[in-house]
Parts: sequence; structure tokens; C-alpha cells
Amino acid sequence: AVFRATILAPSYMMYPREPTPCMYGHRSGVKGIVINSLYDGATPYVNAKRMRGGLSDSVLVTWQGVGHCVTTADYDPEGVKACLAQVDEYWKSGNGDPANPKIVLPIDGFTCRNSREISKAEADARKEHTRRKLASGRDEL
Repeated sequence: AVFRATILAPSYMMYPREPTPCMYGHRSGVKGIVINSLYDGATPYVNAKRMRGGLSDSVLVTWQGVGHCVTTADYDPEGVKACLAQVDEYWKSGNGDPANPKIVLPIDGFTCRNSREISKAEADARKEHTRRKLASGRDEL
């Protein structure tokens, strides 16, 4: 099955129609929220900033956390709550319709901070890293 998929893969990647380049550039009038974790390996923060730059009427909300999905950051539910409240207010104000003129967007650049739990976990990880580094006798680890 793997061999067959490897052989047939190119045929699934080709479209039978004339290729059309995607649109790049700025789009105004899109009132939306770009929300991203600061430490997201799948979608780096710099990409969220670029996306926000291309959507002039949107806002960027940053979760100062780790991981791909803000809603799944179960290690810090209190910290995530602030981000989710911003999104909830957005949906409630426009009744789910981005074209609604009464829509309430969060403050552009709003940052949801980590609670103390994550800071303590980071400090503990740094201590453990330093301990291992000293125990190994090497400069790099």
C-alpha cells in the first residue's frame, strides 16, 4: 500500500485545470481575529504577524504560551481564559457575522499572559538543564 501510494502520489497532486496563482497582498474590510501562540512550532509567531499585516482591519491576539492550539493549552487554563474571552466577545457582538458593523474587536496586540504555574515549570526545567550540564562536564547540552 505504501509503495502504491508513493507511485500514485504525483497524480493526486496535479489538478486537471489551468493553474491559477493565489492572491497575495493586503485585504481591507476583513474584521477578524488572528490568534496565535507565541511559541507555536507549527505556525510560528512571525507568520501570524505577517497575516495580521495583510488584513488591515483585523487584530492580533497573542497567547504567551506553548503549543499549536490556544484552546488545548490545558497546562494553564487561567491564562488561556483571557484569550478565549476576547474571541467570545467578538462572536457575541457580531452574532457570528463578520460583516456586522457592530462587531467588537479586541485591542490590536492584546497579549494573554501566562500564569505563575508555567513560569515555575520553566524555572524548574532550567534548573534541571543546568544540573545535567554540570553533571556531564560538557559546555553544550
